[in-house]
Amino acid sequence: MRTYLTMVMLALALGAEPSAAAVESMTVQVDGLVCPFCVYGLEKQLKKLPSVEGVRVDVDAGHAVLQLAETARLVDPEDPGSGLIAAVREAVESGGFTPRSLRITASGRLETRGDITELVVSGTTERIAVDTENLDPPRDVPLRVDGVLHDDDKGAVLEIRQLLDTT
Repeated sequence: MRTYLTMVMLALALGAEPSAAAVESMTVQVDGLVCPFCVYGLEKQLKKLPSVEGVRVDVDAGHAVLQLAETARLVDPEDPGSGLIAAVREAVESGGFTPRSLRITASGRLETRGDITELVVSGTTERIAVDTENLDPPRDVPLRVDGVLHDDDKGAVLEIRQLLDTT
């Protein structure tokens, strides 16, 4: 324990930062939240998901903010209809609510292959198609983005709304 603590302190002193989760958070807009019992029911459903480490529901804003495990996979490349996006939608619906938009904050690199731009999520092999129509972020450099996820039978598409920073 003492050795681990010494290593962490040394890393911080040398300016190294602890690694951040690739997908830092997910916010799901939810219709039907009206009372504290609604909040409890929604939290209960979302906390059952294995990739969710924390949930904060705001009844006034009508959304739930999920803190995700570093191992969270937004989509399953073998089955685009599964993965965390589908699981969150199912959990919200099973709680008796209607899921609307899913918004994420993520870090990674944008890569363009042919006419498709993808976010390669930091620390993973996960690739998410990106709609960069409204924004032209830099390619092949580490960055953090905020965007809305749209999903269909072909998988998820991330519409980048804001470039948070590049490093």
